[in-house]
Amino acid sequence: GIWMTRKIVVMMFVALVFCAGYVAGQQKAATTKTLIHSAAWTASKDFNTKDFEAFRAVVGGLIGKVPGLKTAWVGKLPKPITVDGVTRDYGIVLEFADEATWNTYVAKRPQEFEDAFAKIRIPGSTNFNTMGW
Repeated sequence: GIWMTRKIVVMMFVALVFCAGYVAGQQKAATTKTLIHSAAWTASKDFNTKDFEAFRAVVGGLIGKVPGLKTAWVGKLPKPITVDGVTRDYGIVLEFADEATWNTYVAKRPQEFEDAFAKIRIPGSTNFNTMGW
């Protein structure tokens, strides 16, 4: 009777909520696509802790200033890498909301970033981008 009907209605409601949550989760996962930019670079002969910490502060300050920049990491590589005979000992990783925000950033990098970066590295780096899916 009535108890069975209520039980069926409750079970259908629970199933509906579960399915709605599952679909919403799948849509979020399918639409969350970030771009990760990674670069390994070589410290300059004049490299010093003061300039490196200043660079890290500039990079950290870009979050909130650069549209679409979500996260940034800067540091010494645990193990240097050598590419085309050039040893890279430091790295930077920047996470952008999407490829469009990365392209905007590349087109007009903040001068404070360029100036701080120039103080601590030999020009040139080994770069690659990875798109999330």
